[in-house]
Amino acid sequence: MSTRSTLIHGKNFSLHEELFERTPPVWLTLDGCVFEATERGVKVEIPLAVWEVIRHHTPARF
Repeated sequence: MSTRSTLIHGKNFSLHEELFERTPPVWLTLDGCVFEATERGVKVEIPLAVWEVIRHHTPARF
């Protein structure tokens, strides 16, 4: 059973938050994206159009 809640989604992306967590993490799924993965980390190319949708529809919570 999934404990994630969709915050926003589009044609090739979705942003979810983990429910039932004290400080819930957010998960970004990108379909067909360019990325680099090394032992030091992961770098993902986020299309500007996708970033603008996420930025305008998900308020930061601190």
